Amino acid sequence: MKKQFDPLLFVGALFTAIGMVFLPIGIVLGINQDRFFLFCFGLIGSVFVFIGILLLSVIVKKNRMKKELTDRGYYVTADITEITYNGSVTVNGRHPYVIQCAYEDPYTNEFHLFRSEDLPYDPSPMLKGDQIRVFVDPEDFDRYYVDIDSALLPVSDHRGLF
Repeated sequence: MKKQFDPLLFVGALFTAIGMVFLPIGIVLGINQDRFFLFCFGLIGSVFVFIGILLLSVIVKKNRMKKELTDRGYYVTADITEITYNGSVTVNGRHPYVIQCAYEDPYTNEFHLFRSEDLPYDPSPMLKGDQIRVFVDPEDFDRYYVDIDSALLPVSDHRGLF
């Protein structure tokens, strides 16, 4: 699957960039002219930089966990139970799709439910079967990554630009 546009990355980079513009302006104008500029521009710049770095750190943490889980290579094969909308998110007036899946641990008889990342399209026609690979931390099943690519057929987009 191609790398999708990540709105969180875009917003985080945008906020950081805006903050990096406002912060030096506030410092320079505040030192050379009036403390009011330092307060206004500096405060706004600081808030934007803080929010931007916070958003970027969330993305880095999520990607690091995903890489750590896939590098470790421990996964379970879960049954796809439902493909549904994520009603709590709206992108361009539409709700993204999510794959929900379940796994029953044969050793503990514990039932685990997993949910994929948001998908901008309905994956139903592209599924290989009714199971999906879920990378998990064996000590903490709350740390998981649903490997969507393992359950989808390869897709080639031949629509072109024109």
